[in-house]
Amino acid sequence: MYTVGRAGSRTSFCNYYIYRTIHLSRNDQIETAISVFSENVKRHPGSANVYDSLGEAYENNIQYELAEKNYQKAYDLGMKSDDLNTAIYKKNLERVRGK
Repeated sequence: MYTVGRAGSRTSFCNYYIYRTIHLSRNDQIETAISVFSENVKRHPGSANVYDSLGEAYENNIQYELAEKNYQKAYDLGMKSDDLNTAIYKKNLERVRGK
């Protein structure tokens, strides 16, 4: 089993799979990806990574307000948990604020 992040993390594996799907399918499946990412957020509300991925999906779908909301949540959770990806979450948040 391939994992991203902490070893054995189901959240990371699931998020990786969805993330890969969103990039492979691009816009023709973006609504499906948003739906699946939203479900992942419901199942793992304490994971900064799932909010970041949902933010990216919204950004790719040109829904910048929703992207910003989710990037902000990812950044906030990352700060609370000393997540190694917090700088990335901040960069994503700043990028979408400029749109």
